[in-house]
Amino acid sequence: MSEATNVWWRTPLSNHSLEAHSFNFAQFDPVNWDDDDKSSSTVAGDEKFIPTPSESTQDDVVGLDNDTYHCSPYESSSFLSDVVPWPGHTFVIRDLDSHRMITIVDGVVRLKFNIGGQGGYYWQCVEKNGWLGFRDPVHGMYLGHNGQGRFIAEVKHHRSYEQFCVRKHPKQGYILLTHNSRLGGCEMKKMAVAEDGDRLVETTAEGAVWGFERTT
Repeated sequence: MSEATNVWWRTPLSNHSLEAHSFNFAQFDPVNWDDDDKSSSTVAGDEKFIPTPSESTQDDVVGLDNDTYHCSPYESSSFLSDVVPWPGHTFVIRDLDSHRMITIVDGVVRLKFNIGGQGGYYWQCVEKNGWLGFRDPVHGMYLGHNGQGRFIAEVKHHRSYEQFCVRKHPKQGYILLTHNSRLGGCEMKKMAVAEDGDRLVETTAEGAVWGFERTT
């Protein structure tokens, strides 16, 4: 193997984050090992070597676009899909297909990778009359639909447009269904990702599958 290879491992910064580092495995071939080679470190009193990776950049991380990406697409989503959304706790809600999170950006609900310290991706789960709701803990705005097929977070009340039911998906994760009482009816529609991959919309077809990462 003569070419540098990306290797993934966890960092102390996050239990769920992986970073890519590149180094040439041929350089550490035990058959051609040179005791004078200073490109790797050794453990005192032991001949075992520990490869020292070369410097890596964000471009080495698969999945980077214009967002800051802190979750590898190779990481198992089981830690998300097994978490049950429950009132009284705060969650990050992530699309299991794209690994993006439901996030408020400049007052608009969007699907984004981790945008850093500015937040906007934490949701407090609450319950009212048996219906779940998801509230932004910073501004107190509830996630809900606008009556025209799009999801927003612009009101501080938990009424019919902000009511959710969570249904377990047969494979993994959950489907988010919203209460829709337009025209005097009582139907439920699923939350889905729009074709632009950024907005969240209602659908009567197959909805997106969501994972919940509990933070508090």
